[in-house]
Amino acid sequence: MQIKQTTLALLILILVTSTSCSRNKVLPVHEQCSKDIEQVSQLLKQKSKSYNKTETNRIQNLVTAAKIQQQHERFNVCVDKMNRALTLMNADAISIQGTKQN
Repeated sequence: MQIKQTTLALLILILVTSTSCSRNKVLPVHEQCSKDIEQVSQLLKQKSKSYNKTETNRIQNLVTAAKIQQQHERFNVCVDKMNRALTLMNADAISIQGTKQN
């Protein structure tokens, strides 16, 4: 009887662990690259007038560089460049809010 309970508990633990892992799916890096390029491009189109020209050019250059890395199948570099672009966009948005409050 003790073995059956232990086996049942082990099966339940395995089942719970496997279902929780399947919920946290991570996109393959090539899909993440494409998704990030699309996201940054759309955000830039929507908010380009609120960014200063220097930051807009930096972000556009990062998008262009990411597309080149994507063509050469260097997807990790592509994702990194898009993360940098998103960081620049957030930093610029914060600085714009700071100047409006002053």
